[in-house]
Amino acid sequence: MIYSRDTILHIQPGGKVLINDYCRSAGTPSVGFSEYIMQRGYELHDVKACGQMLKDAGFD
Repeated sequence: MIYSRDTILHIQPGGKVLINDYCRSAGTPSVGFSEYIMQRGYELHDVKACGQMLKDAGFD
């Protein structure tokens, strides 16, 4: 799902997109943070994986 508010009308060729999302650092999260992730139902990826997903989706 993608949620966009008041942005589509401003997109121009050659423009940039800003994505604001949660991610985590590389490595295994601490026990406390792992519990928080599970409690919230998040599926957090590390920064490198998030970047790769964007590249795979066609962003450069």
